[in-house]
Amino acid sequence: MLKFLAKALFVAALGLGSVGASMLKFSALTDTAEIVPYILDTTVPNTYDPNLHPNLPIREVFLNAVHDLNFEGTNIVTSDVATTPGMTGDGRPVTIMEVGPLFDSQSLSLFLVFLDPTLVTPLNSDPLAYQQSFVPFQSVLFPQIPLPRTHVNALLTLRVREIPEPPFAVGIAAIAFGIIALRSGRVSSRGQ
Repeated sequence: MLKFLAKALFVAALGLGSVGASMLKFSALTDTAEIVPYILDTTVPNTYDPNLHPNLPIREVFLNAVHDLNFEGTNIVTSDVATTPGMTGDGRPVTIMEVGPLFDSQSLSLFLVFLDPTLVTPLNSDPLAYQQSFVPFQSVLFPQIPLPRTHVNALLTLRVREIPEPPFAVGIAAIAFGIIALRSGRVSSRGQ
């Protein structure tokens, strides 16, 4: 039994990597050298209904898919993402992603352009897909109003990384420890 316990601890300590990260940490750098961080939950489903909003240019809506959007003292705990396919002037397909509260033009928001049409739906969980296809200077940040909005900030770089999920092995190890504890309790009570 001690060998089993040692093996379970070893497996739990090493952990088994998750199949795919669902939470991505984005950090955009503005032209004023300020960082705009937020977390994107890529498991949120598309809730856009063309019957309810037939004239909107967006194609996908991911409500509450963004967490902790921050810039210049403005912190939006949960927010939305809207995506739509687009084209560059020379005909290349792009994904346009709007991050921020939908239908609130006074709120902090991001307008991101990616040279990858596959990011549209569902949300991609590959951080490199966003990072490598990001289009600087075409992507911009709209600061929060009621401060007078005198300009927008161009976004120069975008860093995206996975937020590690707890390994599956930790859960299995906890179950194994529970079974061992129950069995050892039964064995010691029978032996007395």
